[in-house]
Amino acid sequence: MPALMCPRCHRPNPDVAVFCHHDGTELRSGQPGGGGTKLLKEFAFPSGKRCTTFDDLAQACQDDWTGARDLLRKGTFVKFFSSVGRMDLARVAQESMGQANPDIGLSNLVSSMPVSRTEGPRLDLQPRRLILGTMQAGESRPVTLTVSNQGQGMLQGTLTITEGGEWLRIQGSSNGQCSVQTAREQQVQLQVDTRGLAAGQPYGARLTVVTNGGVVELPARLEVAAQPFPRAPFQGVRAQRELAERMRAQPKAAVPLLESGEIARWFETNGWNYPVRGVPAKGVAGVQQFFENMGLSRPPTVELSQAEAFHACTPGQPIRGQVTLKTAAKKWVYGNVESDAPWLRVLTPSVSGAQQAQIGYEIDARKVPAGGIAEAHLTVSANGGQQLTLRVLAQGEGQKSQFTRKLIQPVITCTLVFFLVRLALVPVLDVFGRGAAANAALARAPGEIPLDKRESLAWGGWLKLPWQEIYLNPKPESLKEVLGDATPAQLDRSRGFRDYFTGYVLRVIIGCTWWLGAVAGVFVLWRRGNVTDAPWGLLAGAAAGIVVSATVGSVVLVGDLGPHLVFDVAGKGKEAGIVMLLLWAVVAVVWWSILGFVCGVVLTLLGPLGRSLLYPLQGVLSGACRLVGLARLGDFFSPV
Repeated sequence: MPALMCPRCHRPNPDVAVFCHHDGTELRSGQPGGGGTKLLKEFAFPSGKRCTTFDDLAQACQDDWTGARDLLRKGTFVKFFSSVGRMDLARVAQESMGQANPDIGLSNLVSSMPVSRTEGPRLDLQPRRLILGTMQAGESRPVTLTVSNQGQGMLQGTLTITEGGEWLRIQGSSNGQCSVQTAREQQVQLQVDTRGLAAGQPYGARLTVVTNGGVVELPARLEVAAQPFPRAPFQGVRAQRELAERMRAQPKAAVPLLESGEIARWFETNGWNYPVRGVPAKGVAGVQQFFENMGLSRPPTVELSQAEAFHACTPGQPIRGQVTLKTAAKKWVYGNVESDAPWLRVLTPSVSGAQQAQIGYEIDARKVPAGGIAEAHLTVSANGGQQLTLRVLAQGEGQKSQFTRKLIQPVITCTLVFFLVRLALVPVLDVFGRGAAANAALARAPGEIPLDKRESLAWGGWLKLPWQEIYLNPKPESLKEVLGDATPAQLDRSRGFRDYFTGYVLRVIIGCTWWLGAVAGVFVLWRRGNVTDAPWGLLAGAAAGIVVSATVGSVVLVGDLGPHLVFDVAGKGKEAGIVMLLLWAVVAVVWWSILGFVCGVVLTLLGPLGRSLLYPLQGVLSGACRLVGLARLGDFFSPV
């Protein structure tokens, strides 16, 4: 049988073919289902309209767009085109079903049908662009959009706001979409609302109209201008930075506007994020807080006057305390204070002041466990979001705790501190320092015995000198054994030796121990998170280390007169050597432990005054114990 040639692509097809296998063009006319634009079988719409040609089907879709859209969604067109052998249109119908927008899908299907008459609905919009100009922040304005049909039939579809839905809305619609159905014109009312938009910048939007007469995108553009500040003396200000500059020039005038929330409401009206979060500071500190949160002023480094506080509680009696929030910079400080325990109540939740502010708190003794130590924390959110913490310890009163607090703990604390300090000084002072200082002092003191003939006083040799006479009652014959004969006029030789010796000993003690203060200063600032201030901690700690070393050395030299007396009474005052040096170290350490015990008893008898003097020692011991992992021992030595 001869092949049929396609009139469009001129490719051969089987004689039995009705449509071209390559492009779907009808191969014959005048035959059933094949002549002109006839369908192989009739297609009926749910409305009763029957279609025998593709022209009828396309027109019926245009006239009943909603019904045709439902048939497409249900797959009716796919089944129909498959049944009449139009697999090309069945494939288009299948693809159209997958479109997110059903109007676009149906429009694609209708445009793919082989129709002879193309006149149908044709979409047009007035205006084609929405140039809205400049509107003030918070302003609202209606806009009318005209959708017109420039063709024949019924224009049907949807209008959707695809971008800018936060400020451009369709009146009467909650989902940013409305239906389009008109034979000539349809008015769509839009609403432009700038509330919530940040002033001082442009905004864009886009509307998409999808109909059986075409698809059109409509751009929209808007400029939002700031509302001027309404209150004196800053009226007329339209920018955040301009307001900050005016506030810097008149900080006191800005205080009532900040406290009343007038400035915060102005920020909200113009769609700007108000920089201050949480509770605003009072007074001029509020202006400082505003500048810091705006990034116009660097927050000062703030700290608390103490990191820990201890209070002994008596049932039924509330206890009040305070801590100072301070800075070295000449700026205002502010902070919000919170407690993490029910028994610790904040009296000043919000504080502020010039360079320092007092934070008050109260302890409810009824809620503190009797006989135990309760711990809570005050958290201070200060300048620039800096977080500071005060550790608060409360000792509940009880028979056992009172006894421990009033006697055992102070006595053990003092005894242990005196013991440890004197033991640490044995190698520095007794093994090395005294001998070296005695030899150096002898070199400065004139005598009958030549310097190279004098016996060295190192390694315990200094023990044979009469130290009580040298310190308390210098006599010409005190240094006879090492300096030679002395006349009454040479009495100053023993006094000069005492002064030289004391000076040399203190230099040795300071030189060997001052660095401990420097290390402590760096460690304290590192624990507080002020890493950049570590050099200042080094300098301050070194200075404190020198002062403390000199003080401790002077006290030890005086206190060691006791072991010298013990040696004299025991008849060992003129003996020397390494064995006697070891015996001296034991006697000195025991002697100072006894002094610590006595000091602890005395401080206990002094009551609150004694406890305040004990507080630094207890804090050092408690912190040292916790640092090496002895938490329970650290709790015992906590300031009580």
